[in-house]
Amino acid sequence: MGNIQNFFARKKGETLNILGFGLWSLFPIFAKLSFQNLPVLFTASGMAFFAALFFIVVVSVQRKWHELRNTAALQDIFRGTLLIGVLYYSLVFWGLKHTSAGNAAIIGLLEILFTFLLFGIWRKEQHRAVHMLGAGLMVLGAAVVLFPGKIDLHQGDLIILLASLVPPLGNFYQQQARKKVSAGVVMLGRSALSFILLFGLSFWLETPPSFGNFQAGLPYLIVAGIGLFGISKILYIESLSAISVPRAIALTAIAPAFTLLFAYLFLTEIPNLGQILGLLPIAIGAFFITKSPISFSAKDAAY
Repeated sequence: MGNIQNFFARKKGETLNILGFGLWSLFPIFAKLSFQNLPVLFTASGMAFFAALFFIVVVSVQRKWHELRNTAALQDIFRGTLLIGVLYYSLVFWGLKHTSAGNAAIIGLLEILFTFLLFGIWRKEQHRAVHMLGAGLMVLGAAVVLFPGKIDLHQGDLIILLASLVPPLGNFYQQQARKKVSAGVVMLGRSALSFILLFGLSFWLETPPSFGNFQAGLPYLIVAGIGLFGISKILYIESLSAISVPRAIALTAIAPAFTLLFAYLFLTEIPNLGQILGLLPIAIGAFFITKSPISFSAKDAAY
């Protein structure tokens, strides 16, 4: 009986995980659609604003407002927000302005590789041969995507590659915050702070959109903020209650395949041979890197 319950619990966790990252695979699409009418940082701040509204509802339903009095957690949330909510997403949105949605999604998977390398050096973990094989495959796949037949690195690809270096350290601070307060409070704090900081940067660096452009871009901000930065994150966090973190991370490798499909449907971006050939070793490499018994743990999960 216990085995049957575990089986269905695992399947539920896997389903939630796939749904979450199926939603998240739409992120590059909505970002690029928003850019047709809105500046880059304004788009990022707008999505953060609607994500904050979503998590206000979540925290209210869970009755977790008292956790905002935890100053130690707020300090960790602030540090994590500077790295992920501001630096990471600024680079990602900037990179998406100059590269395809498919390339951004595939190169973004290197976050798994950089997390693997960081924790290997930082925690001095002993990795098995299969993990090193996975790292090698991810590097090979990235090279195929970045250099499709010639050494010609596009600006957007380089920016996305640089952005992928940020989450491992940023997640460390978010993980510390998560030990002290609920996930909803962490995400509310990150979303609200991201909105304030990104909107300030947008006001300083960008020309505000016209009212007509704002109206045209607003639906994308709402759907992305609530659906992608809100619901997809909740689905992912909930999936961790039923499946292991390595399994959850490995399943994320399917997200770029969805992004390539959606980019074709909504942006008429036709996948090129380099993207297809590069995605396969990166996805396989991600599976090998997260193959047990690598010492990822619940506290190493990204939000």
